[in-house]
Amino acid sequence: MLEEEKKIDEYSLFLPKSPNSIFTDYPELKEHHSLSVLNGHEFMFVWYYACECSPFYKVSDIYKRAELALDRSFSASKHRAKSFSETQRKNYLSCKFPESVQNGILTMSSFRIGPRIKAVQALEIAFNNITTMISIEATDEDFMKGGEVDWAKKKNYIDSVKTASEVIPQLVDKMESKLGLVNVESGDDEDEDFGSKLDNYHEKGN
Repeated sequence: MLEEEKKIDEYSLFLPKSPNSIFTDYPELKEHHSLSVLNGHEFMFVWYYACECSPFYKVSDIYKRAELALDRSFSASKHRAKSFSETQRKNYLSCKFPESVQNGILTMSSFRIGPRIKAVQALEIAFNNITTMISIEATDEDFMKGGEVDWAKKKNYIDSVKTASEVIPQLVDKMESKLGLVNVESGDDEDEDFGSKLDNYHEKGN
């Protein structure tokens, strides 16, 4: 397995920990109307059906994938299962989803974990470079040229510090959100597939 593939296997994207905390866990999703209009169970169905990190993503039979996603999202909740009519269930199993769910599927299927992992790594590098740059203590001698103050150099330094102070909080916000990435705990078996990891995660009551 390539190093990049190993890195991807360590993470999940927008992993639904609970139907009630999805938009709290991942504020970015609120920016996508097609996802923010979904209730928690609908979002979970969309995630299991369309997210490339879902254990069912590679199930080529769309009807089987719908069945598996449905069992994880609606049937997993007894209260929700009771309010889910037989007609609704048949429609889902026939891949005749409500328009809102279909739109959510299109949005979810557009997310890619690989570029997000690279983006988070780039953010960390940028943060380290910027904080290192402005952490260097500057003295009056640093701004002297020919025995006189080099005002242009001094202004450039002040502008750089000002820009860095504005950028750093933005970088921190992005780094803390991890762009929707969640580190998936590995089991004892290094070859354990992602589906098994996700099963274990939910079985632990998360």
